[in-house]
Amino acid sequence: LTVHLQLRDKTHLDSLRAAIQHTRPIQEYMNSHGKTQVSLRAHSTKMCKDLHQHGCVQAKTFIVQFPNALPPDLIRHFLRGVSDGDGCITLSKNGKYYRWSVCSYSPEFLASMYNVFVRQGFIVHKHARHLGISRQSELAKLHDYFYTDSTISLERKKVKFEAVTVAIRPPLFSSALSSEHVPA
Repeated sequence: LTVHLQLRDKTHLDSLRAAIQHTRPIQEYMNSHGKTQVSLRAHSTKMCKDLHQHGCVQAKTFIVQFPNALPPDLIRHFLRGVSDGDGCITLSKNGKYYRWSVCSYSPEFLASMYNVFVRQGFIVHKHARHLGISRQSELAKLHDYFYTDSTISLERKKVKFEAVTVAIRPPLFSSALSSEHVPA
């Protein structure tokens, strides 16, 4: 089993290494695009079999399926992990609106994710290879869905999502007023 991440996400790999009590060091290497990456390689037949039973298979890009046996209380954590791996938050060209999207080459996987988001009350757009949320109020709601009471996430994406949420949430009306501004 090998997990590869960008160098800037090494702390996430450190956390995984500690969680599985792995003793081998994390390796740094240069990928084919000249970017430094980090990888953790674990040799555990049991772990590989367990992951395979839960749908995590090699070369899953086109065949990944949504895990049907996932307990309902873990679905949002799973979706956060998918977003950490294959999602992004971008600012529109005019600089006025943010958009969250997640990409997958598996139509079945996208359809399952879409259905989960709709059942959770999100307004989400489905395209050929990605899902998107662009309504600003929905982004704030998505942030809360992903991160409320969560303990594991890709830190740089969480920080970016929090910054976007702060930027789009209107200030509370009550905090904008002080006793000095209240008419007598």
